[in-house]
Amino acid sequence: MWNMILMRNPLSTLGAGLFLFVTTFHAGCAPKGESDDPRMQRPGFVMEPANTCALSGEPLSGQTSIRTFAGEDIFFRSEAQAAAFDEMPGGAKRVIAGRQLLDRRGVINEYCPLSQEPLPLDAGVLEYRSVLIGFIDQKHLDQFNALPEDVTLRICARYLLEADGIANNRCPITDELLLPDAPVWEDERYKIAFSDTAALATFNALARPRRNELTARIILPDQGVANVICPITERPVRLDSPIINIEGRDIALRNVDAARAFNKLTRAEQVRYAYPEDEH
Repeated sequence: MWNMILMRNPLSTLGAGLFLFVTTFHAGCAPKGESDDPRMQRPGFVMEPANTCALSGEPLSGQTSIRTFAGEDIFFRSEAQAAAFDEMPGGAKRVIAGRQLLDRRGVINEYCPLSQEPLPLDAGVLEYRSVLIGFIDQKHLDQFNALPEDVTLRICARYLLEADGIANNRCPITDELLLPDAPVWEDERYKIAFSDTAALATFNALARPRRNELTARIILPDQGVANVICPITERPVRLDSPIINIEGRDIALRNVDAARAFNKLTRAEQVRYAYPEDEH
């Protein structure tokens, strides 16, 4: 039986051995002391315009609705979504509002790197190598800063890579977790990192179709595609693979012929391929 590989975007991470700064976005703690270490800098927040709905994540339209929460304007795509926000309990509102406001202030993560919980409006924020990272509360910030630097570097590597425009946090050849100084392959669209120069050389030696498949395995899940193996051909999908939406889930088919074959299936069969986890 064919097994679809479902890919989920990894959750957040970052930080280490640096100045700790907690903010509610209205006031902050004073620095504990000056340092020449370029990592130990107080986060400087610059408010960017809201461009997506706080509730749905969809792009904002001309009929944007606004709610004020904890003294901050929160933007919604429609009045119906704003009304749904009104009905939420306070804790849920703190998370929804926090997601939009933290993103507008340049915080790179949506979930606490230690607890994996969604960040609230008053998340603690620190800066590491010019990248802002959020933690759910002071306790988790303290725990993080108590870790050895080599551990915190591995935790923060994913976000340093992301901030540099690199699409992956594991090597596509060795499957090792990557560090910020990893060698990089790039073209006009993508930057992909490798565990070492030998892995990069192996990638470069592959035939172009195989490089396409490995790149698709990294890029497509970040674009919301649920699978990296075609349900019809049982072969890896590619960057130019057709994508079909089945009940809210994007499914990639290896090529046009596979897409045509998929479209000839019954709706029940399509749903079964799109949601294989529901069979168990």
